Amino acid sequence: RVPPTPKPTATRVLPTPRPTSTPPTVIIYEDDFSDPASGWATGSDAESTVDYGAGQININIYNSDMLTITTPRKNFSDVMIETTVDTSGTDSETWFGIVCNYKDPKNYYLAAIKSYGYYSILELKDNQWKWLTGGGAPAYSQRIAVDATSYKLGLLCFQNVLTLWVDGVHIISRTNATSSSGDVGLTAWTEGQSKTKVRFDDFKVFQ
Repeated sequence: RVPPTPKPTATRVLPTPRPTSTPPTVIIYEDDFSDPASGWATGSDAESTVDYGAGQININIYNSDMLTITTPRKNFSDVMIETTVDTSGTDSETWFGIVCNYKDPKNYYLAAIKSYGYYSILELKDNQWKWLTGGGAPAYSQRIAVDATSYKLGLLCFQNVLTLWVDGVHIISRTNATSSSGDVGLTAWTEGQSKTKVRFDDFKVFQ
């Protein structure tokens, strides 16, 4: 389990076209979380818990403004990541999403959404956050279903571009020129509310 990290600060990044090369299509890693010994980071303390349960991996957070990540402790480059998120019982202020190019707790990328249409792509470099969406802030899309009980998220970390998909719909692409490999993972964080829970399933990595 990765300790919570500081809240992001805004930095403006210009829009980026989608990658021109053929995206990944072959599954090279997958986990349906039916085996609690499959290797994902788990743990529990007063602030959050990450564990397996009911064929899912669960992130529970007990404090406000906390971010928690779990990874399978692998290494990939130029991949497409998919997961299904069960948000039944998840607070509407919760961010939940996918991590890629994870080097350590101070260096990685994440893409996340809220259940009422907001999305974000962020870079954490040397423990400093940079928003890659919304002119330096979260952004809103009508293409994200509001208050759905589940979402299928996709994050393409391919060449120098990060692309977010929600339920098969392209939401946004942004440039990533500083890192193209690392671990992958899942994340949830609270923003204002004191606690939340998010359940993830059917994790796949394509190359």
